Amino acid sequence: MLGRWPRPIAAFLVLCSCLPAFAVKKLKLSIPKDQPVVIEVPPDQWVEKETSYAGKIPISVIRADQDFIKNRRWENGSPPLLANFHVEKAEECGTGVMSGRIIGCPVGWSEIELRSDNAWLKIQFPPDVSDIEAALKDLVFVGSVSLFEASDYLRDKVFMPNQARLFAALAQLGIEDRYALFKACVVRGFGASSISFKNVGYLQVGVTTSTTYNTVRVSQDERIARVIREVVLPGAKGLLPYASGKPVGGFAFHLFIPAYNFVTGGENKFDDLMVYIKIDELQKFADSDITSQRLLDGSVVLLNHDRIEAKL
Repeated sequence: MLGRWPRPIAAFLVLCSCLPAFAVKKLKLSIPKDQPVVIEVPPDQWVEKETSYAGKIPISVIRADQDFIKNRRWENGSPPLLANFHVEKAEECGTGVMSGRIIGCPVGWSEIELRSDNAWLKIQFPPDVSDIEAALKDLVFVGSVSLFEASDYLRDKVFMPNQARLFAALAQLGIEDRYALFKACVVRGFGASSISFKNVGYLQVGVTTSTTYNTVRVSQDERIARVIREVVLPGAKGLLPYASGKPVGGFAFHLFIPAYNFVTGGENKFDDLMVYIKIDELQKFADSDITSQRLLDGSVVLLNHDRIEAKL
């Protein structure tokens, strides 16, 4: 094949093919790959781009310039994702001319890819962020989830600026009880806020469901029943000790349940499910005094804002 090219050009191509300059340049970090870190950026500030081919894990991106690093806040009350991430890659994004190029990362920027079993996050830094490792440490907690939970960050930086707004419907609940409920929700991957319904104050538990149901195989009634059995009732029982004997009327579990027709295709549909469970009835269920169906019959179930009778 080289005979088709003028000799100087052929020699240049052979030389370049042997040089490492065509690969993006790796960044040296003192954080080892087996060191767990926890991301201190609200998940709703991540921009989801794709999913990994093998594990179907969501891959998100944030672009962290100096203003973002300095001014990020937890003002929306979005709890952190408590997962042990690790540094999978740390590279310069390249120019695409002689140094290669990371697709989706601006020319001249740098990118650190963090991975966990729950999600992957690519943090991209512009050229004016000179100390990439220092910037990364401004955005992550270097340590495991258990160490993060034991630190003051979750209480001081996430909970305290938001607690008055989040617990407005539970005004009689003390700060320590609020934090215990908030932390119990966050540890389980739930959102925590409050809501008043029919003059009763509820802890509103936001749940992100990952399963997309096949509408051909699983009917709407079956989807609702399955989510209540597998998510709502275990979640409510797990949170009960933190609310029992406290001025909390009950738990309001809020979920969006995705479903898709895998035969005809089309867009995903989402069922908006809200389940109001009173503490007194939940305690009877936890004590095995009533069945799960009896508990549900005494609760309020709203599907797409209309009340329904859910059967388990």
